[in-house]
Amino acid sequence: MNGGRPLEPSKIVEHPGAFDVLAAAAKLPRQPGVYSFLDAGGVILYIGKGLSLRRRVASYTKPHSWLIPAMLQEARSIDFTVTRTEREALILEASMVRHHKPKYNIKLKDDKRFPYLKLTKEKYPRLLYVRRPLDDGARYFGPFTYGPISKTMRFVRRLFGVRPCTRLLPKGCIYGDIRACLAPCRKGCTDEEYADAVGQAARYLSGDHRALMSELAARMDEHSGKCEYEKAAAIRDQLKVIGRLAAQQRVDFLDMRDRDAVVVRRIGAGRALVLHYSIRNGTVVAKKNFTLDVNEGHGPGEMLEAFITQYYGNASPPPELILSTAVPGKAVVEEWLGSIRGRSVKLWVPRKGPRLRLLQLMETNLDSLANAMEGDAATEAARREALAELGRALGLDRVPETIEAYDISTIQGSHSVGAKVRFEHGEPQKSGYRRYKIRCVEGQDDFAMLGEVMTRRLGHLDDDPLPDLMLIDGGKGQLSAAMDAASQAGIKVRMASLAKEREELFVPDGTGPVDIQDRSPAKLLLMRIRDEAHRFAVGYHRNLRARSQLGSALDRIKGLGAQKRTALLRRFLSVKGIRAASEDELALVDGIGPELAKRIKQSLGTS
Repeated sequence: MNGGRPLEPSKIVEHPGAFDVLAAAAKLPRQPGVYSFLDAGGVILYIGKGLSLRRRVASYTKPHSWLIPAMLQEARSIDFTVTRTEREALILEASMVRHHKPKYNIKLKDDKRFPYLKLTKEKYPRLLYVRRPLDDGARYFGPFTYGPISKTMRFVRRLFGVRPCTRLLPKGCIYGDIRACLAPCRKGCTDEEYADAVGQAARYLSGDHRALMSELAARMDEHSGKCEYEKAAAIRDQLKVIGRLAAQQRVDFLDMRDRDAVVVRRIGAGRALVLHYSIRNGTVVAKKNFTLDVNEGHGPGEMLEAFITQYYGNASPPPELILSTAVPGKAVVEEWLGSIRGRSVKLWVPRKGPRLRLLQLMETNLDSLANAMEGDAATEAARREALAELGRALGLDRVPETIEAYDISTIQGSHSVGAKVRFEHGEPQKSGYRRYKIRCVEGQDDFAMLGEVMTRRLGHLDDDPLPDLMLIDGGKGQLSAAMDAASQAGIKVRMASLAKEREELFVPDGTGPVDIQDRSPAKLLLMRIRDEAHRFAVGYHRNLRARSQLGSALDRIKGLGAQKRTALLRRFLSVKGIRAASEDELALVDGIGPELAKRIKQSLGTS
């Protein structure tokens, strides 16, 4: 809290045995503060605030109290802290809820899975996306909870010429060649021009489209006046793109003030969905959705207040918040938000006009989100049932939450590879995918190749723990090879194999295929995992073959050394691109020249 005397330290009112709320309340002061209900082990069950601690806690004896009776049955004591004002109580309550995450409080689910866009703090800043912002002096935009973030990143990079490369090369790179970057590394622009481009990208990502378009229009006129028509045309194209996107994001408001809008709805037992719009200069610049863990008895107002105090504890609020329903302590919440912003913040619950139309639009979007989440919940339940069925069919002592699948891909022993995929809770876990180039096996020997892959995989248990089940693509022979590798490594792990021809499932020491229905959820799940391993292995095998063919095609050309091949690939990206280029285009590449360009065309042809 700010200045003044410190808060009065926490005190505990204990009631052994059955908890008497009224007796506990009688011992509390009539001052503002924060209270916590604790169970017999001292674990915090619920945190609340009140203008009068005694009156607030005594209200839990009323028949229609919004706190569920289950919490009172678990409670054995009350811990409380006296504050100077109700606003201080609100701040302390929000902080304690975020830290302790009590069982019966409304909890905002963390948005750490959502990515941010980051403009790095470098001489020539880069734009990249990260999962969590750091206090490193860089500029962050987000979190982005909708749409492909990588597509947005690439679009902004190309629109403003922000460099994507991880390090600056003295001679530049392919991004400068294809004009996807201003190429400050090879003086394709001045330092001031690059800084201006980065500033424009930042204003675009911040939603400040009007100011950005005004600046670009003035710059376009300036270049045009100097007869720099190519630069003016490039800015004209930028203006068209930005104007089109800004128009798509416009909201029908009477003014251009910054504001946020929030709607909330309960979805099923124990959960609520929140939709949050950030509107800057009349444009929706961010849409975010969150889930709240909510116990029964909490109304929309309490859910909104819980969201506001937790969300804006880490974010600066705009001058205005538009809400779908009123919060219980409106004046206190406004005062608290104003203290964060440094100026007043107004909470609106509109009854008509453009603000109400915005909320109605958000309610429509909330319907779609809720339906999608209900569908996701049904899918998740189906995956859980499939895993449970699989565990029963294989006689496992636990549900196989983590499953790894292995496959070998080769053509007559050429470019042989193995692949591992990992599924957790029935869904692919891409961080657990691995590719193996076969090193020790010559010729066509799938069993030996599989044995090599398993040996190498089982040698990395420190950083890659064993799954609940290993699935081998193949029949009894492949399963035996995998089991032999595990036995030689002295490791016990549950394995099974799934043969493609009849989709038969085998386990070690089994006399025949496992008795499992062909179209059962468990069988379909195994087929999906096995097919994913096959896809991953075949893709790697094709890449190796393509690289080999690429190398051999260029290696045949007399006078084309490693440096010149690299220069060609930088410029044209692939053999296909080199083949499609004209002799004149090839000759312009450093070190090529007309004679070598002619030999390249004759060797590669044009097909």
